[in-house]
Amino acid sequence: MKRTLLEASVGKVTITANGLESNLLLLFSVITTNNDDDFEKQYSKIRTLGVLINEVKNLNVFDDNSMSILIEAKVQRNSFTHALSDKYVASISDSGSMFQLIQEFIAIEQTIDKADRLVVKKLHSLATEGGVDVRDIKKQAKLAVNNWENA
Repeated sequence: MKRTLLEASVGKVTITANGLESNLLLLFSVITTNNDDDFEKQYSKIRTLGVLINEVKNLNVFDDNSMSILIEAKVQRNSFTHALSDKYVASISDSGSMFQLIQEFIAIEQTIDKADRLVVKKLHSLATEGGVDVRDIKKQAKLAVNNWENA
């Protein structure tokens, strides 16, 4: 049971970090392109989280406080990624450290999620300013998810 909780916490951090990267890439691509072809080229470029945060920082779309949250998310995600295997292996044999590691991973996921919510809020604002009804996008996304087997 404890190992399952540990594995779930690892997965949650990973998925949340991927969401942040995707939303930062979307934000950068929306702001820096003027047409669909340029958007596709920009969006298809592979970038690390650190590079994406620096690119968004250079656009001056976030205040200093928001940028510090994004940077902290990057630092914690990097720490998680680069130290994961050592901590994970050590925790398997010690239930006390496993519980502590689960708590650490939950805190990391919460920090990354906070940063992601900033980016999503900015995307929502840009969409609304551009005349896009975000409810229509959510409706289409829900339909796509519900009908994925028929696609």
